Amino acid sequence: MFIPDGVNRDYSGKKGIFFSWGWIGNKVNKSESSWDSEDQISQFVSKISQVKKVDGYMGRHDCEICGEKMGSCSLKFKYGGKVYVSPDRVEHYILKHGYVPPKEVINSVFNGIDSEENKTYVKNHQNDL
Repeated sequence: MFIPDGVNRDYSGKKGIFFSWGWIGNKVNKSESSWDSEDQISQFVSKISQVKKVDGYMGRHDCEICGEKMGSCSLKFKYGGKVYVSPDRVEHYILKHGYVPPKEVINSVFNGIDSEENKTYVKNHQNDL
């Protein structure tokens, strides 16, 4: 499924509060962002692996580029007043297909996943996640 990076999507009836990223569909679009180093990619993938998988559904998604079996969940975290949402296997798109998230997402992953704002969000939305 393709959703352009940065689009506010309606998830769970809460319109306009979820910042979508990583829903690349069947091709990787050219990004204005870039990685600073290979080490930054590894650190980013490690950070997103800490995010709780949410919104699981029956079945699964296959990568529309290579056909690899993917997941059926999303990843959500909050930083800077925004809730960011991506496919749960977004690291596959990064590592196998060269997807580079928007700089805003890269910064938010590094600064937001361990933030008090995100910890509070997770604690207050246990039933939603």
